Amino acid sequence: MVADVGKQSELYRKSVVLLIQLHLLMRDGKSETDEADAVRDELDAPWRHLSEDEARRINNLSADLASIEPDSPFKHPLKGGSLSSNISDQIKAARRDKRYEDILSILRDHSAEISADRAAFLRGWCYEQMGEPEAARLFFEFASQLDQKNDLYAVFAAPA
Repeated sequence: MVADVGKQSELYRKSVVLLIQLHLLMRDGKSETDEADAVRDELDAPWRHLSEDEARRINNLSADLASIEPDSPFKHPLKGGSLSSNISDQIKAARRDKRYEDILSILRDHSAEISADRAAFLRGWCYEQMGEPEAARLFFEFASQLDQKNDLYAVFAAPA
């Protein structure tokens, strides 16, 4: 079931597509190319016309996509043990209440305490629930790359 995130404007949808395209260029080491600059320029136009909620969601998606770039600002440990009960309880409560953006915020705020593979998987799951399957797949693929023995990650990373 996809969460009700409200009606999304066409400009928001276009921004998501462009942001993912820019991320893929950055991931592939092409952040300083004419192609990346063209995508950035194209992102500027709709930005001014997004609602406050849409702009916030785009900013958050951009931050989350940075988590799977080689020079990620997030300091997730590559492999980790169990979550603290406090963080686990926060995620469970947000999941129960379908507050997926809150889960994403927890992952950003507590990055040092959540392994990169688990964070990527949870981000993918949240974006899938929020109706962003293209973004979700990027996170699932990253989780699968980080832990190639985890069959669940591989299942979610596979094309639908």
